[in-house]
Amino acid sequence: MTSSINLPLVSVIIPTYNRSNLLRLTIESVLSQTYPNVEIIVVDDASTDDTPVVMKSYSDRVRYIREPINRGGDTTCFSGLKVANGVYVNFLDHDDLFLPRKLERQVRLMEQKPELGLVHCGYYHIDQEGALLEKISFLPEGQVFKQLLRGDFVWSGGPLFRRSCMDQAGLIDEFWSSGDWSRVLKIAQAGYPFGCIQEPLGAYRILPDSEVSNVAGLEEWVLQTLDKIFASPDLSADVVAVEAEAYARIHLYLGCRYYSASQWENGSSSLEKALDWQPEWRNRPEFLSRFFFEDALNVRVNAPIDFIEGVLEHLPESMLLLKSYREYILARVYSGLSMRSYACHDVVEAKGFLVEAVRLDPHLLESMDDFIEILCKYAMSLPTTDPVQYVRGYLEHLPVEAQAFSERQRKVIGQIRILSAFQSYYAGQFSKVPAEVLKVLIDQPVFLANRGVVSILIKSLLKWAQKPKDEVAIANSFGK
Repeated sequence: MTSSINLPLVSVIIPTYNRSNLLRLTIESVLSQTYPNVEIIVVDDASTDDTPVVMKSYSDRVRYIREPINRGGDTTCFSGLKVANGVYVNFLDHDDLFLPRKLERQVRLMEQKPELGLVHCGYYHIDQEGALLEKISFLPEGQVFKQLLRGDFVWSGGPLFRRSCMDQAGLIDEFWSSGDWSRVLKIAQAGYPFGCIQEPLGAYRILPDSEVSNVAGLEEWVLQTLDKIFASPDLSADVVAVEAEAYARIHLYLGCRYYSASQWENGSSSLEKALDWQPEWRNRPEFLSRFFFEDALNVRVNAPIDFIEGVLEHLPESMLLLKSYREYILARVYSGLSMRSYACHDVVEAKGFLVEAVRLDPHLLESMDDFIEILCKYAMSLPTTDPVQYVRGYLEHLPVEAQAFSERQRKVIGQIRILSAFQSYYAGQFSKVPAEVLKVLIDQPVFLANRGVVSILIKSLLKWAQKPKDEVAIANSFGK
């Protein structure tokens, strides 16, 4: 894209505090956008490092606002929003990154679909040094209010908001400008559908001292957010029906964050609150076990085994039954660690972890559903490796004790190809879908009975045939 004539302005608001080394990388990622009509607004929450010096180097390319005192939280976002001139608005944390075509892709979809309140996207998790950790995709779109109440799935830097929808939804209210989840919830509550570019367009940096490490602060604002939502007098009956689950899930999540910070009493208290909201979970230890082993494999958890041992050692009285699932939980965590190690090319460590998984729970070899599910998750979330190649390599390097898993290679690869086909379809990469689906159908004709698989095959062939004409029309509308 070479010209900004007739293109809507995008305001990118970057709140910052004492992160000058990463702030420069963040700004450069916005300046590198292929979309040409962007204003960048950096709001400095009274940093005490050399942020003002860094900002001087950007001169008139970036609008710099420095707050007189540190107010904390996301109030800096509100300061940026008050001066933003864009038709579209994007908030970006001072340590996250845009990929070059992010805004171009999102504005294009917004212009095509004026009913959308925002467009979010897939993204990568990266570590402090910028190394890729995992890929996040297959994200909800459309009317997502109830899904958002059950848990936030939107990367904070992902949403490109339509400013008119923000105004209509009441996002000029400073309270609703005080949290990423709050903002997207408010848009969804107002009835605006979400669009999504189903491929990574940016990167969320995992830092040990990030805001989410302040669990008490996190608990305060997320509960305030839910309280405000469910205090609304005009909620529909189907939304009211998810209130208990929404509070229970957020308390479970908070409990895990407290446990990972070794704040045992607070963790136990949060779990007890979750069960107060959903008493039937006390009789579903398998569900709770799954929640904990999946959370242990979260990229934020530095020591997954220690995390699980800490949780089990500090359970509330009403959850002591979960201790009897220790081997079940740890076996699945070790399985995930094995797959993670193989992705890092440490075959010896990968084998050792899998041996320990089988030792802890020999039944893992008989009922392989959990193992297959974890393997598919890792294969699909690896940022650079072909998922089929990863699965084949991993199963070819199994230790003797786990050779039984190799018998499921055909099934796993079939599932991976189907997942890849759906991922390509929802990312609009229609030319990739037929090859993946046909490979599965030739090898496993049983998938012919799956209406979803057949549907995306037929629709992809039709859309692929139409795409050249569509691309020309879209390019012309953007002045390309």
